[in-house]
Amino acid sequence: MKFPHPYFFYQLSFKLRQPSTQRLITKVAKTVKTWNGVTKGIHRMGAKEFLIQKKEFGHIHWNGDLDILFGKPLTVELVKLNLVQRHKFVPEIAITYPLTGPDSIFLAITLLRFSYLLQLKKSVTGDSRVIADSQKELEAISFYPLIKHLV
Repeated sequence: MKFPHPYFFYQLSFKLRQPSTQRLITKVAKTVKTWNGVTKGIHRMGAKEFLIQKKEFGHIHWNGDLDILFGKPLTVELVKLNLVQRHKFVPEIAITYPLTGPDSIFLAITLLRFSYLLQLKKSVTGDSRVIADSQKELEAISFYPLIKHLV
């Protein structure tokens, strides 16, 4: 038996979404797409994924769940701070943040920006200006002082 291509489920998911959730996802995606070097793709589970230099730094599912793989120390600390939930399938190393309304957009974008900056710092090993700029921006993120010892 041949299964449909994942893009089929991606398209279907748009039809199943609540219009309000779709608007939230669109707002987040439009903002993230403006960041330098970001491309969008389709995650293997049918979500919208965000990539920098072909590496995923987060994805949003049709139901508004934002998932980011942070690794164990950051995941544990972000959950302790009550900013996010543990991911359902990989709770030790990834977070889920549900887009629940317009007031949830800011933290969703902040979490994605945090992940983006961490990935950017890893990928531009020789560019000290980009690394310094990324570090400066990381320090401006509200929760960064509480977790910077883990970064």
